[in-house]
Amino acid sequence: MQSKFFRKRDSNNTDTKSSTTSGTLPESPFRVQVPAQKDLALIRRLPAGGIEDQSERLSSMVDKLSSLTFPFSNSPIITTDNELPEAWNKVFKAIYEGDSEKALDLLDDIPANDFILKPLLVVHSMSYLRRMVNYCVEAKSSGLKKVNSDLIYTPHTFEIVIKDLATSMLCDTNLCFSFGLPTHHAYENKGSGFCILNKTAVLLEHITQSNESPSHFLIIGLDVNRDNGLNKCLMDTASNQSICHIDICDFRVYPEQDCEKINTELGFEGESLRKGITKWEKNALSYFAVDLAEVNRRKVEIHPALIFALKKMVDSIEEAKSQGLKTFIFLPTGWDSHQDETAPCAKLINGETMIASSAEKARFSDSDLEYFNDKLFTYVLENHDSVQGVYWGLEGGYEQKMYENQIELMMSTVSKIFGPDIDDTPQQRRSKRHQH
Repeated sequence: MQSKFFRKRDSNNTDTKSSTTSGTLPESPFRVQVPAQKDLALIRRLPAGGIEDQSERLSSMVDKLSSLTFPFSNSPIITTDNELPEAWNKVFKAIYEGDSEKALDLLDDIPANDFILKPLLVVHSMSYLRRMVNYCVEAKSSGLKKVNSDLIYTPHTFEIVIKDLATSMLCDTNLCFSFGLPTHHAYENKGSGFCILNKTAVLLEHITQSNESPSHFLIIGLDVNRDNGLNKCLMDTASNQSICHIDICDFRVYPEQDCEKINTELGFEGESLRKGITKWEKNALSYFAVDLAEVNRRKVEIHPALIFALKKMVDSIEEAKSQGLKTFIFLPTGWDSHQDETAPCAKLINGETMIASSAEKARFSDSDLEYFNDKLFTYVLENHDSVQGVYWGLEGGYEQKMYENQIELMMSTVSKIFGPDIDDTPQQRRSKRHQH
């Protein structure tokens, strides 16, 4: 991602003033990344958590996003239809030709300092990338290569995930919302739970390599399924960096890892902070697991797990600021944590589907997520000197009516916060949002 940032609220910024006072709409200060139409066609039959496959699911999301009206002079929507370095295109072409030996040789020939490969090899091993290439070649004969029930490759899967990653890296603003294949379960040497590449971990490393000075990284995961692969990748490759990772999930659903299993996976024990919240710390990395089975709603109020995350966000950024560090925020988000989600991966507990009254306590409502997005992005705007950028990435979310509603609510909130009235005071912006 580039060094550009949100449009400044500087009273001397004549471009901003003229655009908002003359009636001319400003340019969008954020991007919404979606798969190109040809890429959507290439991921048919890849599994997702509901009745739709990944192509149908993401196509529905793209259609919803395309139907929205944004208060900007240009559309914030960008696609993965980008030109990559020719070395990558040669690898993809050899895969489609079914020549695994040639494809692997071409992969080995990509320069070590390639802007995609360099951070990718910090998170994932070359042997794993080579295995992905082989899976795609093997998929040519029947159209699919089934590794397990969750992980299925097409001949184009490797190209799709690399193009998606590169598009985010090349994003020309530092506020990016990305809709693509899920990523947060992937490990260094294997995929897991529909996830093939761990995009958040690779982007974090890309930003680290691109920065002239160190950053602080804040990660807030809202997928109901634990960020197991992301957590392990960061503990193994990035624990020397300043990272605060808040993972709000339900231990009872996939990958069904409680504190004891997390202790085993990480190789050391966590510290219980209070009921349902445990902290694992390694060097400069702090990982907080917030278990929705224990931290849930007791009465009609904003969900306490989100209140914890927002408070920890402020504390983390303020602490980084005191150390002279700017913060980059990652938001790997799964709307499968919404109370209206119907997918088994979000609601199936001990063989039984969670009932509505339990979901109201242990899952998020529209009001919860609206509140969280409003507070988070308002804080980001009002503290933009301390925040280097924000990457929001879609993970789960499979009930169409629910996720289409979440798209509309989130885009509405973000557009109002970063829209034409950006020069309003915080009080004026809040008043206008409440009027809606």
